[in-house]
Amino acid sequence: MRLRQAINEKISMYDRIIFALSGVPGADADEVAAMADFLVEERQRLRTEAKELDDGTHWVFRAG
Repeated sequence: MRLRQAINEKISMYDRIIFALSGVPGADADEVAAMADFLVEERQRLRTEAKELDDGTHWVFRAG
């Protein structure tokens, strides 16, 4: 399913960004932490959405 593929691609990109932000020398620690926290939360939201797609409880199955 195209939606599932898009979610997986976002999760992968968030993983890479979180890793990159963790090692930025000279970056404002609070700002980097805030960005990383946002990405961690967004990644978890997407994982939950992907699980819902897999088990058939996602809202797209109820639409219509």
